[in-house]
Amino acid sequence: MGEENGDTFNWRYLIDLPVPNGTLQVQFDDWMWKLSETRVLNRAYMKKYGLDIGEVIITFEKQP
Repeated sequence: MGEENGDTFNWRYLIDLPVPNGTLQVQFDDWMWKLSETRVLNRAYMKKYGLDIGEVIITFEKQP
């Protein structure tokens, strides 16, 4: 499920992360902010059983 509000996009989803003995299904709460015409900031929070287990921060930049 995703929702856009101005220059902000929030997307929530489940993902199967590979682990040594198979996969681990975790919940992502993914936030994206358009910083400029060429740059986006992405911050994602990961949960398992309602507990915070990680966070990822990424920037994307479009090359000319």
